[in-house]
Amino acid sequence: MNSLLFDGLLALEDIKNFEELKEDEETWNQLPQEEREQAEGNFMEKSRQARGTLQLSNMVCQLLAKVTAQCQDPFVSEELGEKFAQAVNFCLDQIATGKGLKVKVRDPERFHFEPKELLINLITMYSNMSEIERFRENVTRDGRSYSDETFEKAVKILNSTKKSIHVSPEAKERFETLAAQLKSAFAILNEEEMQYEDAPDEFLDPLMATLMEDPVELPSSKTIIDRITIKRHLLNDPHDPFNRSPLTLEQVIPRPDILQKIQEFKQSKQK
Repeated sequence: MNSLLFDGLLALEDIKNFEELKEDEETWNQLPQEEREQAEGNFMEKSRQARGTLQLSNMVCQLLAKVTAQCQDPFVSEELGEKFAQAVNFCLDQIATGKGLKVKVRDPERFHFEPKELLINLITMYSNMSEIERFRENVTRDGRSYSDETFEKAVKILNSTKKSIHVSPEAKERFETLAAQLKSAFAILNEEEMQYEDAPDEFLDPLMATLMEDPVELPSSKTIIDRITIKRHLLNDPHDPFNRSPLTLEQVIPRPDILQKIQEFKQSKQK
């Protein structure tokens, strides 16, 4: 979902640049024939890319808005939960803050760019998932796309009579409540991260640089890593990420000794 929107917006930016160039007839006519032909060919390619990716992005968002109304568990699973939260956060950030809207092309509908419909479906998804604590945790732990400001702007757009963002009163109320809950949770999360910022490197996940919750040892490379991190890695690649040896989740070795040290470190910070 997020990669589709990202690729579509990149294509729109190239389309915008081409249309602006061609509108400047003097500059356009001064270009060599070969460069003009190349630019026109690139425009056609980007147009096809924008139509395809943005139309599919619309369809995926619409489908997820319906699915999450009936079934939430898969979207908070260990395998999918964080990725789903990161995807909806990225899309909301692009649409609500105007990052995606800064690309202004003539007749954006011809490329299936429908930011209002995207925003409605995103708000619906958040609303459907809003009462699940694990989802809220995944949203605030997304260091790339989550921000209080993004949700504040989304709420502002939702309440604007000029924007015509139509969602049910129940969805609107749940989204506004969620935005407030996320702001409080994010503040607490920042305090915790500052509390543990001097954690020894041996307590940190080597890929995520976060304090490990369930440290395990990889039998071949002897690397200590958080169980959830290696579990996600193995979903896509059945190899040790540090030496490329074949690896299954059943082969990892629990390290309760390191877990105890991490717990003692956390307890020392709470005194």
